[in-house]
Amino acid sequence: MPLNAKNKGAEGEREAASFLNSLLPWMDAKRGRQFSGGEDSPDVTHNCPFIHIEVKRVEKPTFNAWAKQLTKDQGKRIGIIMYRCNRGEWWFCVRGTEVIALINKLQGFLK
Repeated sequence: MPLNAKNKGAEGEREAASFLNSLLPWMDAKRGRQFSGGEDSPDVTHNCPFIHIEVKRVEKPTFNAWAKQLTKDQGKRIGIIMYRCNRGEWWFCVRGTEVIALINKLQGFLK
C-alpha cells in the first residue's frame, strides 16, 4: 500500500473517531491500532463491545470489497461500515439483517 494511502487511512480513522465522539460522546471512540486485520485490530476502538466499525475514506466507494472485509473481521459483533468520500460527509452502512439487532442492543446498552 502506498504511503499516502496509509496516511489517508490513518487520518480517516482519526476523523471517524472524532465524528463519533461529537455525535455519541459516551462511546469514547479512538483510532485502533492496525497490524494485520482481523477482530483484534479494529479501525476504531470504543466501549460498545457488540459493534465492529470498518472505516473507509475514499474517492469512490467499493461496497462489495468493504462488505467482504467487514464480514471477515467483525466476528460475532454487528458490523458497521463508516465511510466518507473526499470532501463529503460521513455515512454509516449496516447489513439490513443487523439493523434491528443494532437498535435493540443500543437500547439495552444505554439504559
